[in-house]
Amino acid sequence: MSDLSALILCGGKSRRFGRDKAGVPFRGQPLIEHAYAVMDAVSDDVWLSTNTPEAYRDSGRPMVGDIFLDRGPLGGLHAGLGVVRHDLMAVIACDMPFASAELLRTLAEDIGPADVAVPRCRGFLEPLHAVYRRSCRGAIEEALRAGHRRIVAFYPGVSVREVPVEEPGPFRNINVVTDLEEMG
Repeated sequence: MSDLSALILCGGKSRRFGRDKAGVPFRGQPLIEHAYAVMDAVSDDVWLSTNTPEAYRDSGRPMVGDIFLDRGPLGGLHAGLGVVRHDLMAVIACDMPFASAELLRTLAEDIGPADVAVPRCRGFLEPLHAVYRRSCRGAIEEALRAGHRRIVAFYPGVSVREVPVEEPGPFRNINVVTDLEEMG
């Protein structure tokens, strides 16, 4: 889509995994390459959210660091909305090897006047595989200033469109080393 930017969240501390997950091989290529393949299919404005740009220096991709440090994905989302070209921004985490470009495009098409289009699967929202409008940035900043870290913390301050999704596959992420074996 020509009016959709994309952000790959790659700033986690990987405490449970023990090291940076972006470079970990999965099905023959680093996890970050899986993420780039999905986002390149969605947008020509793909950014990487990271506070360790030296780790991705050779990627040649645009990067953005958090303004509010140590606030998890909410800080990355805030920073990303401040640099992307388009009003809408698709977001995934770098450790989601089955993320779906098709689903992200559907969310962008279905967002309507809402500020957020987020999948709801099996009773849970999936805010790390969603589409956000630039208008969210003020509410996100308020949540960050209030000390929040969870992405959904700012949802009460914006218009959210929940999109039912039956299959949890796109939302599976790698948290521990055994996840690689189970998903591989």
